[in-house]
Amino acid sequence: MLGYAYGTLEPLFAQGRLLREDSRSQQLALQKLQVGRYQHAVSNELSLQWFNQGLPAGQRLQVQAVLEEQALGCMVRNDPAIPTQGVLRALVRMRQSGEIERIVQRYGATGYSGEISVVQP
Repeated sequence: MLGYAYGTLEPLFAQGRLLREDSRSQQLALQKLQVGRYQHAVSNELSLQWFNQGLPAGQRLQVQAVLEEQALGCMVRNDPAIPTQGVLRALVRMRQSGEIERIVQRYGATGYSGEISVVQP
């Protein structure tokens, strides 16, 4: 992704062992991989699952390696005009009830863990 630092891969870029070609979005990077412009691409798990959901099983892109896992979170601005504590409590309730997982699954993710992976066709 344009402007994103991949700590795990930076030494390989610096040594010239990998060539970096940025895309403006995960979708574009995965499309380029699918049509054969790339041999590998870096993607987060949710973007990969979303991309694969409309493809036949034999055409889906496959994870080759997990580069890193990142904990995901949500930031809420501390502003008197925003009920910050109420928003945070609502998010906790949504997570505990499974509502967040159901929303993520509705958009094509199954068992989403937050992994960032190297994928190939």
